[in-house]
Amino acid sequence: MSLPVTARERLRLMVGDTTDAQSGATIILVAFLFTVLLGFAAFAVDFGWLYLNGIRIQHGADAAALAGVVYEPGDQPTAYAEARFSAAENGYNHFSSGTTVTPVDYSDDPTAVEIQYQLSVTIEHSVNTFFMRIFGFDNISIGKTAV
Repeated sequence: MSLPVTARERLRLMVGDTTDAQSGATIILVAFLFTVLLGFAAFAVDFGWLYLNGIRIQHGADAAALAGVVYEPGDQPTAYAEARFSAAENGYNHFSSGTTVTPVDYSDDPTAVEIQYQLSVTIEHSVNTFFMRIFGFDNISIGKTAV
């Protein structure tokens, strides 16, 4: 005597039982996608941090150029000193590791500025990263110029 077969059992017999063969596929996909999503989040954090520091460096360069330009064109040493001092007040000390502050006026490089009453200040600063260290980028150098 045979027992009645339900529709589900009939379908399983026709298609075959695939639950044992695919039981681990979902966890592998979830683990892979989670890793990719975590990587994108890490890059978003690092790029946001680099963008913020780029804005801060630009503000420091702007302040340094404004502080030194009042001594142009007559007193170049004072203009350069004031530009470096202003950059240091904004956290970009020329003598610290990973930071350079380079003021340039018309007498040093006529292509850097348009007229003799201008002062160009370039700040290059090394910014530490968070998650990009996994890929070998411990720090990124950002340079900004203001005239």
